[in-house]
Amino acid sequence: MRHGFAAIVITASLLAGCNLATQSENDFNALLNAYGEVWNTGFFNGLDTLVAENFDFRYNSSGPFTGIKPLISGIESTRDPFTDFSLILKEKWEVCDTVCLINWEISGNRKTDNEPFYNKGFSVIFHSDGIITGEWISYSEIDWITGLGYNIAPPK
Repeated sequence: MRHGFAAIVITASLLAGCNLATQSENDFNALLNAYGEVWNTGFFNGLDTLVAENFDFRYNSSGPFTGIKPLISGIESTRDPFTDFSLILKEKWEVCDTVCLINWEISGNRKTDNEPFYNKGFSVIFHSDGIITGEWISYSEIDWITGLGYNIAPPK
């Protein structure tokens, strides 16, 4: 009888632990979705509740930039060439408790000629205590430049 009761207590403890992990995962997914919405809408109200005050922002070979203001500038400059802008978070891989990788796609129509634009890349997202503490972004700059309508010519 004691062994049966102990098994029930152990099983209940494990299930409770799993439920907490699931809740934490759900909270992080909600945080990522809210952060993605900031990129999609360009509305920054409440951004300070999603990201750390000393947010570490880097993209390709640029940065590090520290703080929320450089993040806002980065989002604005990314969105600026488009009449519409769409960021889709495609896949997420947990590296550890505080780091994940996100595979994403960007699409939109260029302001200059309304031609469609598409690019993809990935981000390393750092998080702790329910907020995002940093993002390191990587994408093909050649695809970005040519997607915006520029031609790349070899030197003469």
